[in-house]
Amino acid sequence: MQGGGGVHQPLEEPVLLMRCAALPAPDLNSYLEGGGFVGAAACADLSPLEVITTLRQAALRGRGSDGQPVFLKWFAFSRGRGPGLLVVDARQHDPRGLTNQALMLGNPFGLLEALSIAALALEARRARVLLPPGSGEQRAFLLAALAQYLGYRPLEGQTPALELEFAEDAPPAPAGQGRALWHCLETWHQITLVFALGVRRFLDQGMGGQGGTRLVTVGGAVDNPGLVEVPMGAHLWQVLEAAGGLSQPARFQGLSLDGGLSGFLSLEAAATPLAPEELVSARVNPGFGTLWAWQEGVCLVREVGQALTALASRAGGGEPGGRATRQALALVEDLAQGRGGPGSLEQLEDLCQELQYLGAPAAWPLGSALTHFAPHWQEHQEGRACPL
Repeated sequence: MQGGGGVHQPLEEPVLLMRCAALPAPDLNSYLEGGGFVGAAACADLSPLEVITTLRQAALRGRGSDGQPVFLKWFAFSRGRGPGLLVVDARQHDPRGLTNQALMLGNPFGLLEALSIAALALEARRARVLLPPGSGEQRAFLLAALAQYLGYRPLEGQTPALELEFAEDAPPAPAGQGRALWHCLETWHQITLVFALGVRRFLDQGMGGQGGTRLVTVGGAVDNPGLVEVPMGAHLWQVLEAAGGLSQPARFQGLSLDGGLSGFLSLEAAATPLAPEELVSARVNPGFGTLWAWQEGVCLVREVGQALTALASRAGGGEPGGRATRQALALVEDLAQGRGGPGSLEQLEDLCQELQYLGAPAAWPLGSALTHFAPHWQEHQEGRACPL
């Protein structure tokens, strides 16, 4: 299946994608004309605690894997000592994801405004941007935007002199470099929206007590694949509908998150909302970026094996998570080839619990697949035909 090609705006008033424009080069004047840096200007007159309180009132949760309330991270950072580092994680689990490209190339000033807000409130002006390999265009685009920002100084005398550095596949905060405030790229953009829209309007964009919106790349068996913006808290069914809905509903079998790296969900579990606790309860990664619908003819056990193979190759040599991942992979491969004997599933469940305890990423594909597709695993353990 190929990645989606379009950018869709199913909301009556899309707030994040609306700010992303396909331009050959960054244009600060256009950003300012569209209300850019209004939020940062409002923060210039607020105390650090007032800025953090605003983030709490907006119910902003991180769009990454931890899904933590953003204000808690800011409060902890504000009470720390030593040089502060702002970290922007612009990497992604699935290379088919379109979110980071849309935000980095379509709205680089949205990120710079969020970093300015953090610099004003937390007195941290150095930022590290983590990029995937081969992101030279995004890096150049952001540096060009930074040059315009520093030259124009949109907040006049209060414009923080931001310093950007870049790293590819590096730890967010290497040891010995002080405290770090880490957010994924989309979370930083949502921070800008909190102050640009105001708390009430930001809350109105979400559902079920969640604030703001969420960007998801949708593909597979849907009519209109691409990048969609949906309310935070919307059910996954609504995410599929934002991409035109299922192309053949009667043949729909399940959902793959980040190519399986962030987990798998069944037909029934498609009612899970885009909310951190509910997604974790469904045993999938709340920070997923792509959602693929698959039809009949896909063997879930083999899909899990592929995800574990990718994760095992990333795990370090003798670390506990790597060892448990490789053990789980061996069992899954045996089941996929009809060699699973009695007790194989119990062993996998035990390994999954160990992976969860260790915080290993392999817990997402394995745990979700065992939970939502139990009959499929049983068929393989008994050596019968694959039911999918």
